[in-house]
Amino acid sequence: SDLGGVRAYGQATDTAVNPASEEPTVLTYEQLAPVFEASLHIWASSSADEALTDELRKITVHISDLPDGILGKTQGYTITIDDDATGHGWFVDSTPLDNLEFDLGQASNCLPALSDGKAAGRIDLLTVLLHEVGHVLGYGHDAPLAIMAEALPVGQRITLADIDSAAPLKPVSGALRSTGPVLDASDETADLSFTVSDENGDKIPDVTIGTDTYYSIEKIIGSGGDNTLIAPDNRNVWELTGINKGNLISEGLVSLEFEGIQNLTGGGGQDTYVYEEIGFVTGTIDDGPGTMEIALAGFLNLSGEFSFNKPDPIQVDLFHSTDGWTTDVQVQTYEIGLQDGLAFVGINKGPYILDDNDTVGN
Repeated sequence: SDLGGVRAYGQATDTAVNPASEEPTVLTYEQLAPVFEASLHIWASSSADEALTDELRKITVHISDLPDGILGKTQGYTITIDDDATGHGWFVDSTPLDNLEFDLGQASNCLPALSDGKAAGRIDLLTVLLHEVGHVLGYGHDAPLAIMAEALPVGQRITLADIDSAAPLKPVSGALRSTGPVLDASDETADLSFTVSDENGDKIPDVTIGTDTYYSIEKIIGSGGDNTLIAPDNRNVWELTGINKGNLISEGLVSLEFEGIQNLTGGGGQDTYVYEEIGFVTGTIDDGPGTMEIALAGFLNLSGEFSFNKPDPIQVDLFHSTDGWTTDVQVQTYEIGLQDGLAFVGINKGPYILDDNDTVGN
């Protein structure tokens, strides 16, 4: 199913630009507010479902300088709009509900701007807001709605005329939501792979699932399936603080917390896995093409070429010396093979400790 969440309204399609248009100026909140309200009104009018109206009330919008080619993006209930329409300039409609600046003689719901009008050669702000609100409601780029197309040509307005008001298309159920900096996939049941990068360039991790990118993420909550976290090609430190949970500290990026992640894949640089006393993953660890180091419970440190094996669980008899009872439990063990490497047993040593002058051990 479509995963909703953070989407970028893709690269604007270049068409002939009106030479009489003014140079692009930075969008203000005073300009944005009435067009945003109009976009909410249009979506609310598309259905009599009160639940839809409740969702619309939760949406907020912000202005930012987004990466080149990105007109808008959505994270949870927060929409971010590029300040200058990626250099094309915004058409900010003072009467957004009448479409008078566009050719109303068109049979489709994709209306071209009048050649001598203010919308010619610019990106229609109302269309972008309608698109991003659609993402909040759970519609993906594959939805059968013209407004949800990945790219928007300059000088064009797209309406919601292809929604049947009597039987409106229902948003994707169980859509992945990301509220604030948390990417929460706990409502999903599929196996997911989360790939970490800094696509947004703000030093806060961006996370890609399939073809969808979620920006400025500080925590990932995995799905009910088997999940894999893939690190960028940096110097990475993985701190395993609990069962299938921990922190990924990738050089130059803000720390990324994760939970419900069974499998870890390193990047092209050096990856260090730091196991706290109760920290481990139930799946596999792949150090990727780079080098690898392991620190276990602050006492055993390994560096070199590794192999991992997950044998069948073993049965262990537990005996309580005071009460005299015994019980059988199944215990999962992991085997770590080290070749052409170094091992250190002791304290105050490890690649994640910068000052190891107090090292004690061999």
